[in-house]
Amino acid sequence: MTLNASSISKSSDFSNTSRSFLERKIEILGLDNIVLVEGPFSETMRESQAPNRIFCALFDCDLYASYLDTFDFVWPRLNIGGLCQLDEYYSLKFPGGRIACDEFLRSMPHHLISSKANPYDEFERWAVVKLKD
Repeated sequence: MTLNASSISKSSDFSNTSRSFLERKIEILGLDNIVLVEGPFSETMRESQAPNRIFCALFDCDLYASYLDTFDFVWPRLNIGGLCQLDEYYSLKFPGGRIACDEFLRSMPHHLISSKANPYDEFERWAVVKLKD
C-alpha cells in the first residue's frame, strides 16, 4: 500500500460544499447559535466579533498560519481551565497544525492532553488546557 495524503485521512477538499448547503443543514438540525463567517481566518477574526470569554474552542484549521491566527484570537479570551480541542494536532495529512500549536504554546502555561474515548476512532484526539493568564 502506498502512503499518500488521500490514504491518510478520509477528509476531502470540501470543494463540493456551499454556504447554502451549510445553511440548510443548520436549519434541518434546528441550530440557532451558529454564525457563519466567510473568509480567511486572518481576515475574519475581528475584535468587534470577539466574545469576552471563551470556555471551549475547537480548532479545525488544517494549516499552520490558520492555527496561529486562531490561537492569537482565542487564547487571550480563554478562561483559566478552558479547553482548546486540536483537530489536526496528530494529523499526518496536515502537520502544520501541530507545528503551529507547539510553537505558540512554547511560552504559555498549559497542559496538553490526549484522549481516545472511542476505541474504534481512527484518530487520537488532543486538547490543551489553559492553566493561567
